[in-house]
Amino acid sequence: YQESRLDSGNLYRAIFRWKKVLKSLENITPRPPVYQRAKERLNKTEGQFNQRIKYLRNNAFVAYKSGQTDYLKNILKMIMHFVPEPTDKNYIWAKRKLMAE
Repeated sequence: YQESRLDSGNLYRAIFRWKKVLKSLENITPRPPVYQRAKERLNKTEGQFNQRIKYLRNNAFVAYKSGQTDYLKNILKMIMHFVPEPTDKNYIWAKRKLMAE
């Protein structure tokens, strides 16, 4: 989560990496104490990330309805920057909207 303060795209990458770490820890019996803390931290961080994206999508909708096309394009570019993975549903949504403008 601290990585995310450097670059918004890092938050997405950090979540992706920590999911892999948790998956590797699931197979260890008994699970190490760090597993539960990492799982809680990941859930919290993922929730914050989803709130950011939801906020940006809502702002994009408002900008679209009010006819602020420059502001809308900036928001869509921000979403694409937050989600650097081209196969992610939020990235695809933002790219489609940006191409339609």
